[in-house]
Amino acid sequence: DAQVEWHSAVSVHREEVRLAVSGSGTRGLPKKNFKLYGARETILRADATPHAFLRNLFIETIARPHARVEIQPGTPVPFYLNGVYEGLYRVMPAKNSAWLQEISGAESVDLIDGPGAHALKGDDEQHAQLLGMLEHGASLDPLSALMDVKSLLDLACFDLYTGRADHDLNTRCWRPREKGGRWRWILFDMDLWAPPAERTVDRMCSETVPGSPYLPWVLRNEELRPRLLARLSAWLATSLADDRATVIADSLFTTHAALMREDHERWRTVLTMPSPDEGFAALLAHITTRPAHLLEQVEEHTGQALRTMSVRVAPAHAGEVAIEQLPLTDDQRSFIAFAGAPVRLTAHPARGYEFVEWQGTGAKGTTISVDPGKVKALRAVFRPLDKEMP
Repeated sequence: DAQVEWHSAVSVHREEVRLAVSGSGTRGLPKKNFKLYGARETILRADATPHAFLRNLFIETIARPHARVEIQPGTPVPFYLNGVYEGLYRVMPAKNSAWLQEISGAESVDLIDGPGAHALKGDDEQHAQLLGMLEHGASLDPLSALMDVKSLLDLACFDLYTGRADHDLNTRCWRPREKGGRWRWILFDMDLWAPPAERTVDRMCSETVPGSPYLPWVLRNEELRPRLLARLSAWLATSLADDRATVIADSLFTTHAALMREDHERWRTVLTMPSPDEGFAALLAHITTRPAHLLEQVEEHTGQALRTMSVRVAPAHAGEVAIEQLPLTDDQRSFIAFAGAPVRLTAHPARGYEFVEWQGTGAKGTTISVDPGKVKALRAVFRPLDKEMP
């Protein structure tokens, strides 16, 4: 039994709870995760492994606006236990069926956890069917009837980018328990990254029993493989491109550096914990070097050649081009993609403009599919409303 005080800038809210140590990874560490059983089940995440706080925050910030995965909302807070400062924690809802029902509006859900595919809620019948179909190379239509395909592909993209060492252990997926309910994945525990040059593709594809995101099955599937390569290219061209990702990392570090330094001072003598500045430097090194290593690995494994494409908006800022529904540019941008893995580009006119045409391809319409092996340069042409083309 415990009483927790939630302090805001203007008030203090007290709540009677049951307090428990939580999670398998931190049970043996001095700084532990806690679970609070009160009005709702709440996690106090310790982020006690090296670089964990900044890595988790970075990936969640990248993924939250556009990825088709569930992400627990988390708030960084200083935590005091019996009046003694215990460091920097993140407050987040438990990733359980109650949370999923709350965010989805579903009356009930199936919730599957871990490499053993244990049903935490509902049952695993539909999930077992999905795994069988993935393993045996089912076509896209029946797979899409059972799962949100982009959710699995996004999970694969983030696991590949980070080289997550425990991708097969920290896995959880769910579906609304209703007719037509499809499986989606939860993104969590994104702290154990591999070195930027680690051969993640080979490692994940050599597993005897593939774990989520089932990379060897996805890459063997003639319909899923090009969609994964296109989605990976899109993330690396946009939010995970080094110029954009560096800005996000810098903003997160600036915002939380003081809390991180206080936490480091509390735990540096009892935990193997790099300084916040060392953690930030390691994150920047990953951001700037990982994409090239990863793209080369995927090219080598699939045999699909890398190609450079450029997209220009004409006139500049008259509209925006999205790649795989991720914002690419309102001016001009080059990126690397895979021959034989078409990417979808969509033209969005700015206010006061309309889309006219694509130049550099014969494809028509605001959304087109382009093979990077056949098209090198594109122009998305816009014009002011109610005016003739010059």
